[in-house]
Amino acid sequence: MRRARGERRDAPACGFAISRACRPCRSRHRFRAMSRCRRADKRRVQRGRARPRLAFARVASIVGARVQKRGGQAVLIHAGDDRSVSIDLALAVWLSLVAGAVNAAGFRALGYFSANMTGNVSTATDLLALGRFGTAIWFLLLLLAFVFGAFASGVLIDVGQRRRLHGIYALSILLEAGLLIVLTILDMVWAAAMSEHLMMIGLSFLMGLQNAASTKISDGRVRTSHVSGIATDLGLELAALLPGARDAETRQVLRSRLLLHVATLCSFFAGGIAGVLGYERIGPMVFALAAALLIVIAVPELRKVYRGGR
Repeated sequence: MRRARGERRDAPACGFAISRACRPCRSRHRFRAMSRCRRADKRRVQRGRARPRLAFARVASIVGARVQKRGGQAVLIHAGDDRSVSIDLALAVWLSLVAGAVNAAGFRALGYFSANMTGNVSTATDLLALGRFGTAIWFLLLLLAFVFGAFASGVLIDVGQRRRLHGIYALSILLEAGLLIVLTILDMVWAAAMSEHLMMIGLSFLMGLQNAASTKISDGRVRTSHVSGIATDLGLELAALLPGARDAETRQVLRSRLLLHVATLCSFFAGGIAGVLGYERIGPMVFALAAALLIVIAVPELRKVYRGGR
């Protein structure tokens, strides 16, 4: 049979291999007509698959996917031994950045550290010894809030694991972001004294929640706000890397841990600077920006889970 002018010799109707999506093109059209039909059919398929999404969720998903691209895997889904060094590194960097910003901005605003439990307990004992019981109680309340935040995180994660919710860690970080936004709003609308006390307790609770989640998901390798422990591990790893102290394979593992702890410490430091500068410029809204970063981290993880991308 003689071919029509302009028709491809080996191409079926739409220029691709014939498929269910190309049924309107199976007739022997000329190539230009087939190309137009192919584009129209592709648009119909895309419209059929399209789902409405909130603009902020879409932006968070795109930015978060780029943030987590370095690890190549799910930062808040895989737990324990399923996690690689790059995943732990990404988790440590971003969550430590948030923790440093919240801790430093909270100190700048309120005069208290929300994550430094060693300093808070030492201050409380000093105040108790001097007879300033009222002020000492507030520092002890910060400790209790931190512990309760870690407790709440542990309960939430255990319940989620029993119900096989693979995105439970992402949900806990998303919960932290939501509560941080609520605290920001309350701080802006309430009286100064009341909002100050609420922010003190609330920020310590959130730091406990975040630190517990990062510790649990990484089997203790990542602690985003425990700088004393990070510095201790850093010194031990430097000592273990002295020449002749370990074999080559062990030294490689120690180098990975050293990189993780250095990155965590530097990220916490950078977050602290950013938090203070941000508070000087925009006030309490710096906490909302920290919450936005947490959303950017958590939303893509939930999309991976609930769209079958785990």
